[in-house]
Amino acid sequence: IKDEKNENTPLHYTCKNGNMDLTKYLIEKGADVDAQNIEKNTPLHYTCKNGNINIVKCLIENDANIDILDRENNAPLHIACKNNNENIVKYLVE
Repeated sequence: IKDEKNENTPLHYTCKNGNMDLTKYLIEKGADVDAQNIEKNTPLHYTCKNGNINIVKCLIENDANIDILDRENNAPLHIACKNNNENIVKYLVE
């Protein structure tokens, strides 16, 4: 399921809003952790921007691809760096 305007999935929204419980629930129900929206952002891109390390870990533990590039050729690591999310940067480079 994607919204018509931006092609965001429910998982994009839970990650964007930092809702860990709903993120886990959607993943358990089979949500695509690598779904890309119209700007080629994945749920991991949104989470790296918003700084929720626990959701980052959850996505990666559920096989989210950390190398997918968005429309501007940014990987999730680039997004974390641009938003000064140091703990996420450290986690991604480990």
